[in-house]
Amino acid sequence: MSALRSWMAVLPLLLAASALGGDRWVVWVRSPAPPDVDLEALRADIAGAFRDGGLPEPLFVSVVPPRGDNGAEPDKARRFLERAREEYRRFEHQAALASLTSARAAVAVACDPAAQELLTAIELLNGLIHLAASERERAEEAFGRIFVWNPDYSPDEKMFSPKIVALIEKARAQALARPGASLALNVLPAGARPALDGRDIEMTGAPVSVPAGEHCLSVVRPGFESWRERLVLEPGAALVRRIVLPPEPESVEGAGDARPAAARRLAQQYGVDGMIWIEDRTKMASVVFARADSDVSDGFSECAWADAARCLAGEFGRHRAPRPPAMERPPVSTSLPVPAPGPAPAVAVESARPWYERWWFWTSLGAAVAAGAALGLAVALSGDEPGYRIILGRP
Repeated sequence: MSALRSWMAVLPLLLAASALGGDRWVVWVRSPAPPDVDLEALRADIAGAFRDGGLPEPLFVSVVPPRGDNGAEPDKARRFLERAREEYRRFEHQAALASLTSARAAVAVACDPAAQELLTAIELLNGLIHLAASERERAEEAFGRIFVWNPDYSPDEKMFSPKIVALIEKARAQALARPGASLALNVLPAGARPALDGRDIEMTGAPVSVPAGEHCLSVVRPGFESWRERLVLEPGAALVRRIVLPPEPESVEGAGDARPAAARRLAQQYGVDGMIWIEDRTKMASVVFARADSDVSDGFSECAWADAARCLAGEFGRHRAPRPPAMERPPVSTSLPVPAPGPAPAVAVESARPWYERWWFWTSLGAAVAAGAALGLAVALSGDEPGYRIILGRP
């Protein structure tokens, strides 16, 4: 049943992601809105106006929870812890428990992911104090809280007696047997690294099982403000968090007329299709629409804060409408036309005929036959026949 509740809790997040169909836009109210504008109510109105217009519900840049001096709070917790140890050695158990309560409160305010060892030490001393006061059940509860923050903790057998080690191991088994909780995260920008109690959370889209109790959720990414939030998860609870880190002020400081380029760059870093950048300009909401995959700004709009939600949804629908494709023109050439090449001139090539078919062979043969015939006739007429004599020379 706990797994079913976890998936039922994360189902709206998954359906929202699928409904976007790859068309995701981030809304960021960069400058503070006028004092009479409720930012949370404005976000709800914008989301409702987008839904009513059949538009994909936008994602809103989160407001970082206010926190004090995170560097000072852990130091304060360590001072209270050292005081509790001194009071424990003097058998001042009630004073030691009061000091541990102050130390735990300081850690909770800081929500420091690196405070895992500090909280382990606080609950360990808390259990030892209750055990010394013969409050075994409360000691087991304190030891069990160790494994909420530090499931991999193992007691040092050289430091504790076998009785205390066995009691801690029993508390571990009971803590692991208790119903846990689930946490589903949807974090932007792309590449942001979430962690729970200092341990990285793998972003698989599925809910993560975590022990019930107090936890510190942190999300970090260079170029964006860090997120830290203290969570209290009851057994069987299913918590869904959607966090969009705001950019560091230095990265967009003095954008001015370069807001479209800055908004486009942020949309690319967020890994979304576009960004809606809102600023307060003379009691009007100045809006910039920028697509992540376009070098040209989608445009600017001015909306009255009192009607910002409806105006923003209408302007977004107009800017988001598909643009007609540009007509392609054939390239114009400025060079003179080159005539097409004509057929190559025919080259007379003498066919490769045998020698007895050549003209010079038959001409020579005819001359030889004629010469032979003349010579034969001359010989025939030179015989001693009566009545005829051929005299060569002068008479």
